[in-house]
Amino acid sequence: MDDAVLDANTLRLKNNLISLNLRFRCIVFLHELEIRTIALLLELPEGTVKSRLHRARKKLKILYLAE
Repeated sequence: MDDAVLDANTLRLKNNLISLNLRFRCIVFLHELEIRTIALLLELPEGTVKSRLHRARKKLKILYLAE
């Protein structure tokens, strides 16, 4: 893939992440950790972490495809 295309896609993704509500953005940034670990760090139930991660991914997809 062309570097310019990669840069443009990276910028789009960053802008979309910034537009997310903070409670969703935090979970997206922590997504590489286990759900249990995220839940402990944020003092949330595991189910809440899972649902917020799902909603954040869905919102990012919608935002990304809308551009």
